[in-house]
Amino acid sequence: MRASGSSRFFGLSFAVLVFVGVLTMLFSPFSSARAEVGATVRVISAQTLSEQLQSPTPPFLLDVREPQETAVSTIKGAKIIPLGDLPARVQELPRDRVIAVYCRSGARSFRAGQFLLAQGFASVESLEGGINGWAKTIEPGMKTF
Repeated sequence: MRASGSSRFFGLSFAVLVFVGVLTMLFSPFSSARAEVGATVRVISAQTLSEQLQSPTPPFLLDVREPQETAVSTIKGAKIIPLGDLPARVQELPRDRVIAVYCRSGARSFRAGQFLLAQGFASVESLEGGINGWAKTIEPGMKTF
């Protein structure tokens, strides 16, 4: 029995969609599909980050918020690279240190962490609650966006 023209078209269309989906997963800058097996973004509390920043080997602090957000407040010592600029500026980050990423509430920093792992960074952390969590726990007088 021969397949009708419409079923061949459907089969070919489905195959193309699957192929495009796989390519998107593999080559999207924010996909974690290429991350090393077992690699994960470690979510840390504001208290943990505060302690790490006071240690002899502090993490590299990365703020992925937008300029209008960072104009309100930042954590001292942070490198500011908005999430949308991160793929083009990833070479500015050290590969030999833990990268601690934060944003406003934690969602963008986690995505940024997944991207960094996919780019081969070995150790990435995301601040739980973002700068809002930091302000609430560590710097209560800090303005938040």
